Amino acid sequence: MSSERSNIEAAQTLVLSAERLRSFSFPEAAAEALLNLSALAALRAGLGVNRPVFAGFIGCTGTGKSTLFNSLAGRELSLTGWKTHNTRGPVMLGQDRFWRLVDELEKKLGKLLFPSLKREMVANGEKAAGAPGALLWTASSDPQWENTILIDLPDINTTLARDERLLAMQLMPWLDAAVFVVDDETLYHRDYESFAEPAATLQQSRFCVLNNRGLDQVDLNHRDLRESMRFFGVESIYVLPNIGRGKRFGCEPEFLRFREALRKVRHPAPLAPLFKNAAPLAQELLDENRRRREALQSLQESLSAEIQSSLAKEPPIELRKILHDDVIQALHHMGLKRFAVSNLYQFMKRTAKTGSLRESVQLAFGNRKDQILSHALHLDLKKLEEEVRQRLSDHRERLKNCILHHAESQGLMEIAPEFRAAALALNGSLAGSLSEAVQTFETQCRDLLASDSLKTSLKNDPLVALGVAAALAVDAFTLPGFGSWALAPSLFRYIPLGPFEKTKRKFQQNVNDIVRRTLLREIEQLNEIRRSIALEDADPILEALRTYSQNHEN
Repeated sequence: MSSERSNIEAAQTLVLSAERLRSFSFPEAAAEALLNLSALAALRAGLGVNRPVFAGFIGCTGTGKSTLFNSLAGRELSLTGWKTHNTRGPVMLGQDRFWRLVDELEKKLGKLLFPSLKREMVANGEKAAGAPGALLWTASSDPQWENTILIDLPDINTTLARDERLLAMQLMPWLDAAVFVVDDETLYHRDYESFAEPAATLQQSRFCVLNNRGLDQVDLNHRDLRESMRFFGVESIYVLPNIGRGKRFGCEPEFLRFREALRKVRHPAPLAPLFKNAAPLAQELLDENRRRREALQSLQESLSAEIQSSLAKEPPIELRKILHDDVIQALHHMGLKRFAVSNLYQFMKRTAKTGSLRESVQLAFGNRKDQILSHALHLDLKKLEEEVRQRLSDHRERLKNCILHHAESQGLMEIAPEFRAAALALNGSLAGSLSEAVQTFETQCRDLLASDSLKTSLKNDPLVALGVAAALAVDAFTLPGFGSWALAPSLFRYIPLGPFEKTKRKFQQNVNDIVRRTLLREIEQLNEIRRSIALEDADPILEALRTYSQNHEN
């Protein structure tokens, strides 16, 4: 695909996505200028190689710019006079066919002709002074302007018409032919500098018309006038006579010569300079997009690191807060609990507390111990949720501080004020089912209690077997039948006890994962803001900006 074709497609993409691009709050000056250039490129491409020429009239207040425009239009269309701000917005005259073509194109792509301006039609017989932010237009049936669109641009005086000047500069790229209208006082006016140079850069046809209100004959070979020709980039200056206020040019020879020269312009300005002008604007948006993505990536990494660090320092959920002590004690000494001194201690403690010797014997040493413990094996889900919510609250405060004190946060909040609100509103329900984790843990513990025996422990856990062998070896040097079992509880306190230890740690890890998922889900809302202020790699708008930026590199 040719470079020009790629740029045209990029222009069409941006025109179709104009509102979405604006929603990212990129630098407005660059974004709007780029959208205007894209609309212009899409319009020129849609109108084709035989499109009409856009001829714009550029001048200070009172130079006769609107008078010349009306004279070419053949009617009083644009308001004339010496009054400041006479022409406050563009006034356009074009053929009916042109307006139909524009309408057809805009139905496909969106607004193309001066997209930043609202469009108002001027009825026949009305005089238009132009309006800020508006394009006043009217249709013509004059065949001599079949291939030319006449545009009376706003006044360009810096002091008296600053806003009009800025609008005229914005509309300058739309012209194929720039007509600089001057008089005896403004021939060397510096206000034209901002328009003469872009006209050359954009490869526009250029004309200079001098409304001579003096009595002396103008010598075009004078050094000053030749310097003016060089400044405007023209080979000659059309000198029009003084016709008096309120009148129009008609049969004056120099006016007719200028009109014929303007009508003969058949080479519309090329697209290449537009794309060259668009390149630095696109690059500015690309740089800003990259800066935002890097800032968001840095923040995201900081938040992830904060979550990992906080969870790593956080102690596991203590079972004693949510499970009966007797059940915990039995589970901790699974395997040798029937002989352990610690179980004898628990037996005596429970008997003293409850006064029920039978219940205590059954719980510590009885054959139905697994049934009794299973019946008591119920974690307090309410207390567990309170503990988890308190931990989440602590983590959220740390995350908020991390966001607010991050180096990039201030810049992100200026781009998207909702970023601060989202950062301070970290809150939400648990991202996972605590009840499901509790139910799984209880089921696994009941299975362990049901299958518990010395034989099972020795078979399933080599460490238990090693501990039993060590205890039996010590038995030869201590009181037979007692010393080894007195040693066993202390020994097992320092080595993993097998199935229950794994089950407990897995449960604690599940709770920890639920906390982590909850926090990650809550900071996900910041990623939603990310998608509203930065373009992703696969976004067509980003690809269009990259296509434009290649013109800058070349």
